[in-house]
Amino acid sequence: MNKVGIGTRIFNFLIDTLLVFGIAYGVHRANYFYAFYYHSFYLQFYIWFYLCLVIYYTLFETFFKRTPGKFISFTKVVTNTGGKPSF
Repeated sequence: MNKVGIGTRIFNFLIDTLLVFGIAYGVHRANYFYAFYYHSFYLQFYIWFYLCLVIYYTLFETFFKRTPGKFISFTKVVTNTGGKPSF
């Protein structure tokens, strides 16, 4: 088991943040459309971003034990002994 450096961790973070930003932006634009045309509720972008961030990391880490950034860089989170981490 090799430990990754700070560069790989930053790369993972950037990939995941860009994906979350894209998802949150799409949800925000859809929310803006419905708020403008159908007078439904409206939430600011930062609220959508944080909601998508929590859901994104929770779903990916729960079901796959990796995020897309970790898939791309072939890394994963393990415990100190090399086992699978718990939720």
